[in-house]
Amino acid sequence: MKGFRITAFWQALIAAVLAYLIFDNAFPPVLPKTLMIQYMIITIIGILLYFAFDDKKWNEFKTPILATLRDDNKALLRWLFLIAIPLLMAYVVFAAVKPSLEAPVELRQVHPAPPATLKVYNKTFDLASLENPIRKEILDTLAKDEEAGWAKYQKSVSAGRDVYYQNCFYCHGDLLDGQGHYAHGFNPQPINFQDPTIIPQLQEAFLFWRITTGGPGLPVEGTPWNSAMPVWHEMLAENDVW
Repeated sequence: MKGFRITAFWQALIAAVLAYLIFDNAFPPVLPKTLMIQYMIITIIGILLYFAFDDKKWNEFKTPILATLRDDNKALLRWLFLIAIPLLMAYVVFAAVKPSLEAPVELRQVHPAPPATLKVYNKTFDLASLENPIRKEILDTLAKDEEAGWAKYQKSVSAGRDVYYQNCFYCHGDLLDGQGHYAHGFNPQPINFQDPTIIPQLQEAFLFWRITTGGPGLPVEGTPWNSAMPVWHEMLAENDVW
């Protein structure tokens, strides 16, 4: 359209809207509201300064605003603004203070500190010095007879696989990724064993404690834990846990 020109007021408005859309969508993750407000304040100040540096642009910018406030033929528009602006502010305040229907945020500690001792299988285990007896047995056998040691290792791995698929697979998944058949029925979902901060970072004694006592065995300090882990020492033999 020849001769079409966007006035200064609408230029400023379009620039502010574009800035908001850019801040809101172009920089994932989504900006916090407080940071968004700061960015928009800086943007609006910059826009106003841009037009204020030139008298002609500034007059063009403020003309529709002054006309809305003063002209008799814009009385209806003026009343609409006088009603809409307080209503908008009231809505913003209400939205900020209204109670949320969502569950409150819980600071959940994923790996709580274990107790010093553990009482299961009619024994008392010192978790600070507890070692995997199956691992120790395999290493001792390897030191004496390498072939027999590897055979014992393969047998233990096979037995562990059977225990996992008979008991753990349904929640922790075929790929050990916490995406088993029942996983989506729990909140939080079962642990993802592929996570490098889980198995490689935890001592076997810690895992023995967590498996044998399950969710009910978690310490009171720092609750809620929200763990659906069964108390496996009531269902599995000690060697099966290892």
